[in-house]
Amino acid sequence: MSSELPFLGSAGKNALLLGNEAIARGAIEAGVKVATAYPGTPSTEIVESLSRAAEKLGMHVEWSVNEHVALEVAMGAAQCGVRALCAMKHNGLSAAFDMLTHLGIRDIAGGFAIISADDPNMHSSQTEHDTRWMARCACIPIVEPSNPQEAKDFTKYAFEISEKVKLPVMLRSVTRLAHMFSGVTLGEIREEKSKAHFDFSSLSLSRLMEKGELPSPFWNPVVHKKLHEKEKRVEGYFESFEGNEITSTSKEKFGIVASGFAYNYVAEAIQKLGLNGKVAVFKLATPYPLPEKKLSSFLASLKQLFVVEELEPYVELQTRALAKDVAPNLKIYGKAGYVPREGELRTEIVANNLAKILNLKPPYETPPQPTVFRRILTMCAGCPHRALGYALNQAIRKAVGKREEVIVENDIGCYILLSMPPFLLNDTSFCMGAGLSVAQGRYHSGCGKVNVALVGDSTFLHAGIPGLINAVYNKAPLKLIILDNSTTAMTGFQPHPGTGRTATGGPTEIVDIENIARACGVGFVKIVDPDKYKETLNVLVEMLKHEGPAVVISRRMCATLALRHLRREGRKVEPYSVDQNVCVGCQICTKMFGCPAINWDEGRKKAKINPLLCIGCGVCSQICPVIAIKR
Repeated sequence: MSSELPFLGSAGKNALLLGNEAIARGAIEAGVKVATAYPGTPSTEIVESLSRAAEKLGMHVEWSVNEHVALEVAMGAAQCGVRALCAMKHNGLSAAFDMLTHLGIRDIAGGFAIISADDPNMHSSQTEHDTRWMARCACIPIVEPSNPQEAKDFTKYAFEISEKVKLPVMLRSVTRLAHMFSGVTLGEIREEKSKAHFDFSSLSLSRLMEKGELPSPFWNPVVHKKLHEKEKRVEGYFESFEGNEITSTSKEKFGIVASGFAYNYVAEAIQKLGLNGKVAVFKLATPYPLPEKKLSSFLASLKQLFVVEELEPYVELQTRALAKDVAPNLKIYGKAGYVPREGELRTEIVANNLAKILNLKPPYETPPQPTVFRRILTMCAGCPHRALGYALNQAIRKAVGKREEVIVENDIGCYILLSMPPFLLNDTSFCMGAGLSVAQGRYHSGCGKVNVALVGDSTFLHAGIPGLINAVYNKAPLKLIILDNSTTAMTGFQPHPGTGRTATGGPTEIVDIENIARACGVGFVKIVDPDKYKETLNVLVEMLKHEGPAVVISRRMCATLALRHLRREGRKVEPYSVDQNVCVGCQICTKMFGCPAINWDEGRKKAKINPLLCIGCGVCSQICPVIAIKR
């Protein structure tokens, strides 16, 4: 087994895998040929892992420009008879939803697995919506594993079912599953021998119309009915799927339906309460289409039922509808007072509510909250976004006057930390790329403020370009700052079209962001190095005073990435230090700039720099009014 890539170990071996690595291994065992994604926590490591194995396995792996494109690329491959995978977080599925609704009405020839990683508790997201509803809307079947072993096995199963019914299958993961480690028994890797082809007779809309099998190339009742027929076939397969497990002696009158990862909390709660063998448990792995026959048989002899799932009452509502016919007197407990609809579940929550239903003593007096030490979120030492944020605050004061005269629309990336003190540069933040368009709405509303949007390089290429075109076309004097740090840093330094590297590390053409801005019709496009404070300040002042749309590209490599390059090259960081004989204790560097490498010497009332944290960017020396900071 490779110590570097444990998910590439030999069949029969047991490997300690991250949940996302287990999904990647499942795709490899299934013989996936094309894998696409846009990086987004908690899904990133799936395609990150596949990219490291792509060359060895002869697989195409890409970081697509956004999730919509990723889904379209994977669909194109699946229609050509090869197995394809597309991975994204729940917000990404929202971005790709238009295409998702079209997948079910078009046949595929190869297996197609869509991995959606939901984020209960919003560990790294701004929403925690439940993508099972989105899959249901598009009639896309769902499998839901509860541990890394199942994540691997269910991924393979998703491809198998997909090929049988010519319909994509969604595997729904959650953050805890994606990022937990567990031993996984590896299976045989499927050798993909079939060559890609496009079957015109069954896939070409024109040929189907010619044969009289399709009245129109567009959505119509014929293809909609065909989709529902596929749905019934999937339900038949799910009835016998071994992932749907029932633990019961058929004597119990109290049952629990646990969906996906929530099963782990149920199993622990049962053990804590000493209820092993006293309650019946249906471990549900296929929330859609529901295995109605198997579930009906489970419900028939029960008097009470507890439905446990994270986020929305997706399984609960279906179960209630089914129980009306097969167990009309069944008392069902769920989201109404027993399982929260928001946040992650915990064993304490499930156990206490289970005890409440069964009139037992709650095993936990008050469900303890996870221990989290209060600390301020901040950017890394030397982060170019900090330098830009400081310069922007100063530019606003110089060009506009009051901060309240400027509305700052922040986007999603490391620079969202500019919303924290001391910068406070975030009035609103929505989905990726939305800031550019929301800012235009402010202007057209007539609110009279200067509208500034912040967006990262990867996000601009993902979803920002249409908003910029719209600003020029509809004459909105948007002020856009593109924070170009040469990577997709927040999700783990993945490349994007502006970096000149592909997902597998190979060279490719660099998409020129400034030329895109000019091609959109923007006349004011300037590039600054944020580590050059005065130059950056002057350009930002000019931008704020400019009458039409203006774009400033703040270009400086991510500090963490730059530090890695230095170490690989054997070069050492030359840190700065504070001459405390010169320092006047103004605290501009500590309170207004806020670099974590700069501390406050309470005894001497002077600033000091931690040489272990400083990466030598030198911005602090440029803003020091008495030049007390030197290399």
